Amino acid sequence: MSKKNILISSAVAILLIVFFYFLNNFLYYSTTKARIKYNIENITAKIDGNVSLIKIENNTEVKKGEILVQLEQEDIKKELENAKKELQEAQNKLNENSNKIKFIASQAKNNIEDAKLKLENANNDYTIYKNSYKDGTVTKNDLDNATKNLALAKENYENVQKNIELAKESLEVNQNINETQNEEIQNLTKKIEELELKLSYSTFIAPFDGKIKKINVKLNQEVKTDDKILTIISNDYYIKAKFKKAKLSKIKENQEVLISITPYKQIKGFVKNIDTNKNIVIIQPKEFDSEKKLKHNKKVFIKIKVN
Repeated sequence: MSKKNILISSAVAILLIVFFYFLNNFLYYSTTKARIKYNIENITAKIDGNVSLIKIENNTEVKKGEILVQLEQEDIKKELENAKKELQEAQNKLNENSNKIKFIASQAKNNIEDAKLKLENANNDYTIYKNSYKDGTVTKNDLDNATKNLALAKENYENVQKNIELAKESLEVNQNINETQNEEIQNLTKKIEELELKLSYSTFIAPFDGKIKKINVKLNQEVKTDDKILTIISNDYYIKAKFKKAKLSKIKENQEVLISITPYKQIKGFVKNIDTNKNIVIIQPKEFDSEKKLKHNKKVFIKIKVN
């Protein structure tokens, strides 16, 4: 090869190096400090209980929401059913007593208004008969009857007023009963909420699509709160990549990403989240590699397109 050709080849090689340097540093922000990450969740017990059902084995593929393990539920269900019955009875008593309060109040109001109206009418009649007796247009007997009716109306009004005081006492008693019933209803409602939560805690479901990595319990085993029940690993992965501070400030969420799984295999993704304190970028693939499942913590090469 002539000296001229060697110089040309060297120049082309340098240009290619410069070109790829430009490509990687100006068109893309890249890093080799990136690893495949799977969601790995250790599912633990939130209540004490005995294992009554195990529907999976190690390495079982599961779907999100699928029941995996269950604790004994009969005692919780019975207690919940009784609490709901007690709540219904308490609400019925409250409604019954509230209606009684309304009736007492309404009756007292009607009685006092009726007695007041009768007293006013009797008083008006007495005044008319009194004046008419002076004019001689009515008899003494008519005036006596008006006087008697006025006395009866006054006596009735006074009796109704006394009954109003008794009604007030009865209302106070029934209002106290209502306060007690309301307190009981609140306590029962709280108890039901706690039991329903406890019932939900007795069932362990898959938080995402994935594979059971390890089951830590056996059928009929007694478990305590915080005991590990199982470990599940997700099917889908994300990439955790670290960038230099200068590059990180220019990266935005939803930017396009090229993920190099191998030197010959690339898939697309996007920036999902940025942690500026730790210089970390979380990248979500738009597609998943169709080859054999990638290993947790596998290193990959990341390029983020410059906007």
